[in-house]
Amino acid sequence: MTSIPAARFRIKRKQKTINLERSVSDLSGRAEELEKEVVDLRRENGWLKEIIMLKSNCFAAVANAQQRQALSQAIKDAGIDLGVDRNTTGTSISTSAQRMGEGSSDQEDES
Repeated sequence: MTSIPAARFRIKRKQKTINLERSVSDLSGRAEELEKEVVDLRRENGWLKEIIMLKSNCFAAVANAQQRQALSQAIKDAGIDLGVDRNTTGTSISTSAQRMGEGSSDQEDES
């Protein structure tokens, strides 16, 4: 009668071994899938970082252009002329008030 419990034990042990081997196989396959996914995600992450850097540089260039345009408009609104004086190598700066003063002296000369 001892052979029947021993046979049951061997069957249970064999079934447990088969289940463990199946689990190992399933988990090994899942680990490989996850490793491939990690590689793909790292690659995608690198691409996204490049896109962010390119966009950042593009936005910085646009911001710089907008700042230059705003500064140029502010200078125009203030009536400052940043034209280059052709008689000298320096830059002449005149305000609209100076130009108006020049115009008024021309009008006085005409009188």
